Amino acid sequence: MAIRKGWTLNKDKINYQEINSLLNEFEWDMFPATYANFESVPKLPGIYIFRAIKKINSSKNELSTPVYIGISEKDVSVRYYEHRSKPWFDDGWKCFGNNFTYSAWFPDQTFIEKHDSRYDLKRELERLETILIEAFGPIVNDKVSYTSKGLKSKLKDFK
Repeated sequence: MAIRKGWTLNKDKINYQEINSLLNEFEWDMFPATYANFESVPKLPGIYIFRAIKKINSSKNELSTPVYIGISEKDVSVRYYEHRSKPWFDDGWKCFGNNFTYSAWFPDQTFIEKHDSRYDLKRELERLETILIEAFGPIVNDKVSYTSKGLKSKLKDFK
């Protein structure tokens, strides 16, 4: 299924409490998305976001947009390596330089142990990925995760 591009304004479609929890409560690593920085990516499961940033004048304010959002239930460094061969990776680097960034969240052991199997962990990561894709409509993603929307979060109950 094709996805909408750009941030959604439909408050009924998105659970902003869960998005805020995911983005604010979890520790996200961030660095420029370069070929060389592949070595900096941990070999861990997680959620990652490539994004483009543009500073506004000389202030600390900036505009940014997610370019691609993805997951790996095993090793995000493998996915980073695979993305380096995509045309959009080169385009992002050529256009934005060090402002083409990579951010990732790696679940801690407590989060991992909440899931009975690697399959359950993958499904939860896919569910969280889908939430981010539906909220931010990254410009390169061409589909939402394979996860069905009916999965219940083990992260938090926001009802």
